[in-house]
Amino acid sequence: MLYKEKFVQFCKKFVLGLTGIILIFLTYYSLLSTSVLDPLKVETIVYVKDNIPLLILAALLLGIGIICLGSLLKTWQPNVVRWRILVSIFVFILGIGWIFLNKSLPFADGLMIDQAIDEFAVNDYSQLAPNGYFGKFPFQLNFMMFLQCLYSFVGNHNYIFLQALNVVSLIITILLVANIAGRVFKSTHVEVITLLLSALFLPLIFYCSFIYSTIYGLLFSTISLYFMIRYMETHNMKYSFGIILPLLLAVTLKSNYLIILIAIICMLVMDMIANKKIAPVVIIVLLLIGQMIPGRLIKSYYQNATGMEISKGIPSIAWVAMGMENGPKAPGWYNKTMFKSYKKAKYNSEETAELSKKNITQRLDYFKDNPNKALVFYRDKTISQWNEPTFESLWVTYHGPHMKKTPISSFQKTIFYGKLNKVYLIYTNFYHLIILLFAILGIYICWKRHTYAVILFAVIFLGGFFFHTLWEANSKYTITYFLMLVPYAASGICLLLNLTKKGEVK
Repeated sequence: MLYKEKFVQFCKKFVLGLTGIILIFLTYYSLLSTSVLDPLKVETIVYVKDNIPLLILAALLLGIGIICLGSLLKTWQPNVVRWRILVSIFVFILGIGWIFLNKSLPFADGLMIDQAIDEFAVNDYSQLAPNGYFGKFPFQLNFMMFLQCLYSFVGNHNYIFLQALNVVSLIITILLVANIAGRVFKSTHVEVITLLLSALFLPLIFYCSFIYSTIYGLLFSTISLYFMIRYMETHNMKYSFGIILPLLLAVTLKSNYLIILIAIICMLVMDMIANKKIAPVVIIVLLLIGQMIPGRLIKSYYQNATGMEISKGIPSIAWVAMGMENGPKAPGWYNKTMFKSYKKAKYNSEETAELSKKNITQRLDYFKDNPNKALVFYRDKTISQWNEPTFESLWVTYHGPHMKKTPISSFQKTIFYGKLNKVYLIYTNFYHLIILLFAILGIYICWKRHTYAVILFAVIFLGGFFFHTLWEANSKYTITYFLMLVPYAASGICLLLNLTKKGEVK
């Protein structure tokens, strides 16, 4: 075996091995307890002990049921198009139904941006001041421009449209993720089971009521991933535009999708090494240069249009500092420390960065002197955001009577606080555990078989995992990375269904 081939195989097994270790860690704590949002507080995590024997028994029964089902599906050749249509209809009906049942309003960042659009319309640019919303978070101007463009067609405050657009975006995302899974695993069975598991991922569907850039950015990122896989299959540079343009749009809408940009670069580098192709260098260079341009152009546009200088805002390192602190919600979750630093620095980005560095140094010294507490901190930070099986899907829909402008309906009472809420928590907790267990099995299959392309989803998952280990923690941020485990879970189910044959998953 050539050194290049050995290097590619080493990278593949390193990524899969690391992913497997993390999944075993998450599975262990998923059995022990569940991170639950306290219904009486704002976005605060409490830890509830699980019924371990019951969860294990339910998982075993499901596994046995799948194995028994496999004996009936030995000759199963699924009609992929039919399944795509059925899943699309299911997600559409459930997503649109959820939206109309709740009629959620924007809040937090979405609300601030929505209100700023009205203020800009009457030449009120106070939010651009250093102590204003965009003065603190100038990157949010990108999403505001996106909303302004949509509002120019559908009218201001058309929240139902924005949420319905989330549903349509999610449907396309699910179809693309499943198609990519089918391609990298070379299996129509994996594609169909990925479709089904994604449709059963109710938190992601309910998440569509959240008016923010997350789902839109996920769609554009997934489009880019699809074209990257098409490029890796054919090495035809015509797919480069499909890689670059959607990804730049995704990163512009939400900078967290730089994680997927980095994942794509990693995959292209491995493709270069494995196939001795130099063309991916062009794509990589264009991605690295291109991701810096849209945000600067948008900021420049608003500066010219308003005549105001827009500050650099709170520096990124402030989020890292916040991610190292204990807070009232959970370890590493949102608190007001960075705002205090920014105000103390008199809204100066460079001075805020220096204060944040000092805070980081103090926490590192504390962790160095108290290694056990450091381990407990990062353990709790991890399970608080990765072991919260609803991924705040209910909270982003309806987050407390004190923050809601309309009266709560009887349906909302039962789904958010009553019997349906308990049913939903039980369902999502079991779904979360099953995905983790089957994903471990899928990772094992990938270790033994398949080409390096199967690590695509794992690279993205690892990027999200380590990013939010360092950055601000929040379960509503990790939901997009949890989706990346679904194709591995589908592969694991294929093994139990006896649809796995030597050399490939069929």
